[in-house]
Amino acid sequence: MVGKQVGGNIMEKPVTIPYQGKKMFGMMHLPEGQDTFSMVVTMHGFVGVKSAPHRMLVKLARKLVDSGYGVLRFDFIGAGDSEGDYRDMTISGEINEAMAAVDWLRNDSGLRIKKLGILGYSMGGCVAACCSNRIQDVSTVVLWSPISNPFWNFAYLIGDDFVNGLAGNDVVVEGNIIGPGFFAELVDINPVAEIAHYDQPVLLIHAARDEQVLPLNALAYKHVFKNNASHVCFIDDATHLFDKPHQEEELISRTVEWFQKYL
Repeated sequence: MVGKQVGGNIMEKPVTIPYQGKKMFGMMHLPEGQDTFSMVVTMHGFVGVKSAPHRMLVKLARKLVDSGYGVLRFDFIGAGDSEGDYRDMTISGEINEAMAAVDWLRNDSGLRIKKLGILGYSMGGCVAACCSNRIQDVSTVVLWSPISNPFWNFAYLIGDDFVNGLAGNDVVVEGNIIGPGFFAELVDINPVAEIAHYDQPVLLIHAARDEQVLPLNALAYKHVFKNNASHVCFIDDATHLFDKPHQEEELISRTVEWFQKYL
């Protein structure tokens, strides 16, 4: 892997992760001069990419590396730079892809990893919640404005075309073709029930004025968290994109502080 130093002790390396005959492309952020460190794996949202809106996940990764952590950001199959067709995307597929990314990180990346944390944004939060108890030895989970009920969340988000998707038709969202397989399984995906089995600390940060994933989603998660250290908080006046600089700064600083404490 050829990497570049981007300042201080940060090394960034593009990586290729194999998955069922296709390639997922990602970026590894690594602290220089450390033989072993804890890692965070991030999961982007619906019709999103590994950088997230206004490069939130890039900025987070660099802050975490400053604190001595490594970070893996990657594009799910069909998204961003990765191979595949987004029309074939499903949440269950992304769960499997995330698990494959962690397997690759632990077994084939050549890194010596102390502890693992995972973070998901929006639909990536749903994926991370489902992975929390499926991936072995996850020390902590961070969720940013996570979807809690995919069926009703997407019925609300997509609107009238949602029925067309349920009927087996393609639906176009922000220029992306969403295939019928995505809609067919939504009723069976239950991230709240999955994370209810997870016994390590969870941080959930939600945008208080989220217009896409309503703040009520945070409360659906809150009542199932097992670990007493788990915490739910809201960023005042923020919408789903956390697109004001002070909101992004609070989101990232709260997240870094959490990983410093629990990872």
